[in-house]
Amino acid sequence: MSIFQLGRAFDTLDVDINQFQMSGDTVSIAGDVFIPAGTTGPAGWASAVRDRLNALVMSRDEPVVPVVWSEDSTIDGFYKVESVTTSNPAAALVDGYVQWQAQLSRFGGGSLPQCEVYSTHSVRPNSASVTTTTLNGSNDYRRLAVPAAATDFWCGSQSTAATRTTSSGALSCWYLPTYPAALTSTFTVAPGDYYDGACEIRTGYGSATSQLVLGKYAPRPFDGMTISNGLVRVFLHPSIDTAFEVEVFDGSAWENLISGTGWRIEHDYGGGSNHQWDLSNASTQILRNSPERCTVRLVLAEAATVAQFGRVWIDLTVRRGDPFVGGLVQFDTNGSLSGVVAIEPTTSTASTALTGGLRASSTDLPEGNRAVWALQGGTSLTTTTGTGRIVQAATSTVSVPFMVGFELGGSGSSGIENAQDVLYQWFDTKSETMRVVRR
Repeated sequence: MSIFQLGRAFDTLDVDINQFQMSGDTVSIAGDVFIPAGTTGPAGWASAVRDRLNALVMSRDEPVVPVVWSEDSTIDGFYKVESVTTSNPAAALVDGYVQWQAQLSRFGGGSLPQCEVYSTHSVRPNSASVTTTTLNGSNDYRRLAVPAAATDFWCGSQSTAATRTTSSGALSCWYLPTYPAALTSTFTVAPGDYYDGACEIRTGYGSATSQLVLGKYAPRPFDGMTISNGLVRVFLHPSIDTAFEVEVFDGSAWENLISGTGWRIEHDYGGGSNHQWDLSNASTQILRNSPERCTVRLVLAEAATVAQFGRVWIDLTVRRGDPFVGGLVQFDTNGSLSGVVAIEPTTSTASTALTGGLRASSTDLPEGNRAVWALQGGTSLTTTTGTGRIVQAATSTVSVPFMVGFELGGSGSSGIENAQDVLYQWFDTKSETMRVVRR
């Protein structure tokens, strides 16, 4: 079996290459994918491979992808996927078998092209007195994460980096210069290291669980989903009413953020009771699915008895290198909210107030990490440290951002892993777009 990587289309599967042709910078390649014998849900696995391959064609999130082939490393490089054809013969329905062929265009002239990241930064509006001066302090919380194997990083000025270890490789988190808040950073990375610390989305294809998703398509019905950046991952399950679960990677294994506890968003629109949402009725949309960022939108509705409230949209986002999941909640109530919006652990959790958010008072044993969470508030943001509830008065508000993250190592944390520093990194709201470009 060959080890052949076409972007992330084959995930961890072995691939047989049975055709390879080159004409100038155009490559035609074909092969077979066999799902290992004994794998649960082979037909679902085969369908996931099919969908990932087709998602690569003229992708907006990944217009250029790395190619790595163990049989001939001279073709390793970056390519545009011009076309893909897949075939699932009858055997695929039983054994999990996919035939495929693709036409690729070599990008960069055979040398390693340059990766370019355009980023914009601003201070998240807040009532915690967090300002540009705070975020440009001695620790400089404005950061950009790239694979640690990357070379010649440049952001317009000299910079230094801290290292974060993810489940898929090490990252360098570079200090960025102070304003201007919009800048372009560049680096070079080998194809085999391109996805170190990359964001990803996984979902179920029938009985085939945890299938990698590329592009904007996810199969129906909604059967659970995981969003991860290798540092933090979020679990969404139809069986979990009103909540999502969060785990963190401690450098060697995935661990619970708070054992037995999820996180929920609640809203009281003035009727005197808090309303939650059932994921079993959720509709999911993938808004962004790139190595540097993944965003999933949940479209939810309450029961008919409170249908006047309308729909709610909850966006969950992970970014490469961030030790937290960011969120945004929006409602369908005449374009603005009333009453209050709250975020809280599903189990009452003693917490300590920090600037702009809360931190769990105790570490989660035996892992030794502490949860950190926040809700963007106006003038009426209140916290209850005995339960971990954060409430914002939401009158005339159209959306409410929030976050759930972690303090790696708890009381032994230092630098940017400290809980307060994690909160400051969230207050540096940012947008990033990475592209592979010619030098």
